[in-house]
Amino acid sequence: MFFDDVACDLQPTDFRYVGLHKTAAYILGVSPEEEPAKITLSDESRPLKEPYVCIAVQASSQCKYWNNPTGWRELITWLKEQGYRVVCIDQKAEHGAGLVWNHLPHGAEDQTGNRPLTERARWLKHAAFFIGGSSGLAWLAWSAGCPVIMISGFTHPNNEFETPGRVINWHICNSCWNDPKERFDHHDFFVVSAAQKLRKAV
Repeated sequence: MFFDDVACDLQPTDFRYVGLHKTAAYILGVSPEEEPAKITLSDESRPLKEPYVCIAVQASSQCKYWNNPTGWRELITWLKEQGYRVVCIDQKAEHGAGLVWNHLPHGAEDQTGNRPLTERARWLKHAAFFIGGSSGLAWLAWSAGCPVIMISGFTHPNNEFETPGRVINWHICNSCWNDPKERFDHHDFFVVSAAQKLRKAV
C-alpha cells in the first residue's frame, strides 16, 4: 500500500480506487478477476451438529469496528431466536487501547485464541454464514465457500470481494478508507474521524 504515491510510480493505480485484492494484480500485470484462494483442510469434520453462524468482531483500529453500541447483542439474540448457535472465531476475545476496549459479545460462544487458520477455515466451511467487518477472516470465509455478510462503512464495496451480503448506509459518511484525501496512521488505534460515527449508524 503506497499512500503517498501520487504519480503512481510504485503502483499503476491507487489501491484506494481498485481495492486491496486487485492492487497486486495491477502491479504484477495479471488479471484482476476475483478468485477465492483454494483451501485444503486435513480435518474437514463439522465442529458442531447444530446449525451455527461464525462472527468476527475485532479489528486493528477502532474506526473499523461496528461501533453500534447494541448491534452485536441484538444480532446475536435474533440469530439465536432463528435457531443458530453463534460462534466468535476472532484471535482475541478482547482488544483495544487506553480506555476503549472491545469484548466478545454477550451470547456468543468463545472459539477465540491463537489457533491455526486451517481451524478457522474448518469452522467457516460448515457455518451457515459469516458476519463481520472487512478483515482477514472475511476473506478466509469467502475462500472457504462460506456466505459472507460484511458490516461495512469504513471501506467502499470495491475494497473487498463481491458479496451480496453487505450492510452499508450510503446516506451518511462512508468509504473513508478508500478516499485518497484521507491519510490513515496505522499506529493510531483510534484514528479520530467520521468513520467511528458512521459505524454507529449502520
